[in-house]
Amino acid sequence: MQVPLFGVSQAGKSRTVTSQRHVNLYAEIAADADKATVSFYGTPGLTLDYSYGDTPVRGSIVVGDYKYEVHRGTFWRVDNAGIRVSMGMLSTTVNRVEMASNGVQIGIVDGLNMYCFTISTSSFVTVASGIFPKPISITYGDSYFIVGYRDGKFQLSSSYDGTTFDALDFSSAESNAEPIVSHIV
Repeated sequence: MQVPLFGVSQAGKSRTVTSQRHVNLYAEIAADADKATVSFYGTPGLTLDYSYGDTPVRGSIVVGDYKYEVHRGTFWRVDNAGIRVSMGMLSTTVNRVEMASNGVQIGIVDGLNMYCFTISTSSFVTVASGIFPKPISITYGDSYFIVGYRDGKFQLSSSYDGTTFDALDFSSAESNAEPIVSHIV
């Protein structure tokens, strides 16, 4: 069944029904054969709590009562009132970042380095870059951070410690290997 939701786009008495832009509305289909088969009702929308301007947030994760975001090269902690506090700096300012949390720490990768933020102490460190050949993805599973690299390998951190990686705790696909794009736990 095809429902003509928006008519022929002509202005009428009700902006909710005939507006050119239908945002924050829900449609109700009339049960009987009334003149109007669909009516639109406005709903409250979202409000803007804070803004970084024209540049996008590169990555975001919610842990506990805070949202943690990376905008340009800054790692921010944002509370529920929209108050931002800078918690550290990344060495890159463009492209997407990935984040994962083990409940104690937040691991961040930006395609060049890995960073680790300890929530209880607000400590932000760059994890030794010699360990990582350009980390592109990070997840958390069974007390370990799992970091994927551009060269097709992935590596486990120490249990509940995103700052320590054993050089032998890595692996890669053994047959028909292709570069890792991302991984999911």
